[in-house]
Amino acid sequence: MENENEKTDKATESTEEKAESNSLIDNASEKADRLDKENTRFEENIKRLEQIESRKILGGQSTSGSTQEQEKELTPAEYAQKILRGEVPKSNE
Repeated sequence: MENENEKTDKATESTEEKAESNSLIDNASEKADRLDKENTRFEENIKRLEQIESRKILGGQSTSGSTQEQEKELTPAEYAQKILRGEVPKSNE
């Protein structure tokens, strides 16, 4: 009788393991499908961005040659005022 119970328990465990294994495989398959869809969408967005950038370049709106705004140099009086307000970090000299 114990042998029959052990066989039944082993069969139940085996069935549960197979079911769990199948659910893991299904879950992984679903995630892989979602990743494929997102990769496709990402590639489409890259193509759109490339088209926009090429239109900008052909339209004379490229970013090359443009100057970035430079911070003006503070006068000693302006620097002193910033220090008094606590806007300029103190050096650790």
